[in-house]
Amino acid sequence: MKHTLTILIVLLLSLVCGPVVAQAESDAGGPLIPSIAGEWWRAAYSPALPELDSKRGEIVDHTFFRDADGTWQLWTQIRGTRHDRVFFRWTGSTDFENDKQAWKPHRVCWVGDPHAGEMPRTIQAPHCYSEDGRWHMFYGGGGSISRADSDDGHIFIRARNSDGFSRLFADLSDRTPSGMRDPYLFKADDGRYQLYYTWKDHVMARTADRPDAAEWSEGVIVSTTPNGSQCPTVVRIGNWYYLFKMGNSGEYRTAVYASRDPLDFGGVEAKPIATLPASAAEVLQIGDRWYISSLIPHRNGEGKVIGHAGVRLAPIEWKPASND
Repeated sequence: MKHTLTILIVLLLSLVCGPVVAQAESDAGGPLIPSIAGEWWRAAYSPALPELDSKRGEIVDHTFFRDADGTWQLWTQIRGTRHDRVFFRWTGSTDFENDKQAWKPHRVCWVGDPHAGEMPRTIQAPHCYSEDGRWHMFYGGGGSISRADSDDGHIFIRARNSDGFSRLFADLSDRTPSGMRDPYLFKADDGRYQLYYTWKDHVMARTADRPDAAEWSEGVIVSTTPNGSQCPTVVRIGNWYYLFKMGNSGEYRTAVYASRDPLDFGGVEAKPIATLPASAAEVLQIGDRWYISSLIPHRNGEGKVIGHAGVRLAPIEWKPASND
């Protein structure tokens, strides 16, 4: 899903209650602990889809980014439509923090293309990384990780390999929504790019020298949790790297793991340093403030989650672990 690049973007900041990262690690040298530090606010809901002649679908994976004009964009995956999974674009304002009501539904912006080797009903989990005036949209293409590029953050063109396909790498033995998916790009401190993704019970990573590379290294396992390795997001504070990932989207439990090595967050024995009430989370850093996104739970009369009703955001803060 979920920008490694934390989606690092500098904005004019004036949110009174926004959390600030006061230090890079605890006094004892340990990792900081993230927690929700304010109220949630809604950015998106399940929109009408007249262009598809379809009922409203269900928003799941999503990505936030700014276009060339500095306007915030939100791409959401919507499932359960007449064409099953599609991407839908929302537009906000240039002031992410203070203009919280600005988000407006725009249109369906992406559908699977079988001529590009994609499964038309199985595209999923968009993730946008921007750098040096270029935008790179990574997404699951049905058992594969695909990429499209843009010069303005609006019009994206598929990056095709020598076979004319958009896939960067693939495991075509499983082309269902449970196959290879959930890409997330992170620029490491050595200047190389690590593309994280979900494969089976693992968070995997591949490395390249450029975000638009055609060739990536072989995948390595960086974290393993049975039924708990979806929507990886990685951020860095000081000498610590933090992996956010979840299990079933209806659980609204995102586990956070800490490591000094961005390619090793531990195996099945690893314990999270925190668990946050978020689903399909993406973590954003805007200046010195941090935010987390989540789906919005749709509950029945008994309080059980029966679906998702949109995307919301909340501030998070990082503090040293308590000695209690």
